[in-house]
Amino acid sequence: MHLPIKNRKGQMAALSLVVLLPISVAFILLASYVGVQLGDAVSESSRDVAAMSREGKHILEIRIRPIIDNSTGTVVYRSRVCILNRHYSSISLDYLAVFKKGHRISLEKPIFFRLRPSENITVKPSTLDPSLSVYDDDYFGFKRDVEYLLFHTVQAGVFMSSWGGIG
Repeated sequence: MHLPIKNRKGQMAALSLVVLLPISVAFILLASYVGVQLGDAVSESSRDVAAMSREGKHILEIRIRPIIDNSTGTVVYRSRVCILNRHYSSISLDYLAVFKKGHRISLEKPIFFRLRPSENITVKPSTLDPSLSVYDDDYFGFKRDVEYLLFHTVQAGVFMSSWGGIG
């Protein structure tokens, strides 16, 4: 005995619903679990950075230092921005503000640098922003015009540069 086609379509739809519904619920639960785990990991890292900042520990050390070059017979003091990650996990820089003398903001922009634990990067000012290229080969002009650089991290820390070598 054959069921009419109309009834078979209804049965197939019901069977599909019975099979797909538990699979969909399982997928949603799994995705929620993974999302919570990732959120907890990011939150824990942010809490660690915030706690270390409150304790006065230096998570990032940012220095603007001169590189002396006399290869052409003329002494040139080149500017370099050195960033050292002193944290035990990676830190991502996501925002830069340049403060001219008098605490005036002359540049604000999103950036992206990721530093692994204990990583030290050294960049020209122009790497941070092309408008800073005038200071690539003029450390004393950079020091005269710019009071400090302020970096924000994804982990919610704010770090200010200082002048001189990393020590």
